[in-house]
Amino acid sequence: MLPLGVSFFVFHAISLMMDAYRKKLKEKVRIEDALLYVAFFPQLIAGPILRASSFLPQLKQGPDPLAIRIDRAMLLIVAGLFKKVVISNIIATRLVEPVFAAPQAYHGMDIPLAIYGYAAQIYCDFSGYTDMAIGCAMLLGYRFPRNFNAPYTATNPQEFWKRWHISLSIWLRDYLYIPLGGSRGSVWRTAANLMITMLLGGLWHGAAWTFVIWGALHGVYLVIHRTWRAISWQPLVEFRETTAWRWIARLLLFNAVCMGWVFFRAPSFTIAFTMLHGLTVPGRSTLATIPVALALIAGLAGQFQPKRWRRAIEMELRYWPAAARGAIFAGAVFTVELLGPSGVAPFIYFRF
Repeated sequence: MLPLGVSFFVFHAISLMMDAYRKKLKEKVRIEDALLYVAFFPQLIAGPILRASSFLPQLKQGPDPLAIRIDRAMLLIVAGLFKKVVISNIIATRLVEPVFAAPQAYHGMDIPLAIYGYAAQIYCDFSGYTDMAIGCAMLLGYRFPRNFNAPYTATNPQEFWKRWHISLSIWLRDYLYIPLGGSRGSVWRTAANLMITMLLGGLWHGAAWTFVIWGALHGVYLVIHRTWRAISWQPLVEFRETTAWRWIARLLLFNAVCMGWVFFRAPSFTIAFTMLHGLTVPGRSTLATIPVALALIAGLAGQFQPKRWRRAIEMELRYWPAAARGAIFAGAVFTVELLGPSGVAPFIYFRF
């Protein structure tokens, strides 16, 4: 038995001590503020990871009720609920869980669909939680850092980690990769630093060899990317700047990330390799129902929607009467309840 949110307690405590040691905290920290920072409830279970140097000044200043952006907070909460309760749960219960539980019973398109489905599930599950956490903190008058930024639109591994679990990526960079030497040493030393960082990042998710392989894969991806970017042959440099290459790179990276998700999701190497072997067996899908297809499209293709759409909705809501806005949000929550399956599976990151 472990304390609830133990890994995030530890990450916050390390951040507090390191920021104090590096003199990034301008004033003395009171014990009650330190405890509140370490255990601030909206993000306690699954992040985002807060930095002491950015959160403690907010505690000192205190929230301004007149500056709380209620419409944005409610949009984040509703969007998070929809991603978790509707998209993630449909994909999990109707596609991912059956296939990963007994991959030998499935073949053909069900295997790749389950792998792509888990990519959509973990994104909607985790980003949905952090959307709700950011929205809840915003209602209380506190600002959380953004934790996801359409990660599957990335075109290289480095960009992916700037878009996926951003607060963890920055934490690993600042408190592990840079202290190890970062990219200041030789090519081999930089590669070693990347591998060590990603291996430890994998172990943070769980003490299992499957997580080690997941971390190692992402370390290898980062090393390959640095080697690829170091090639200065002019025709290749020009090709890398084309739109065609960006889409090719995006597809290659997405499939590489999905291969990593196989080891991340599988409870054992036997299940993982059975899943990968199933990719070579032809056959039709038995699980590709309309709800599953719509959930997959919403979870993956939805990341390519223009950001201006959300801002336009937020701006429009500002002009609506408070009663109308309340009715809209209540109707949205009720719709999520109707569309979601019976019962709600635990958040994936609750167990890390």
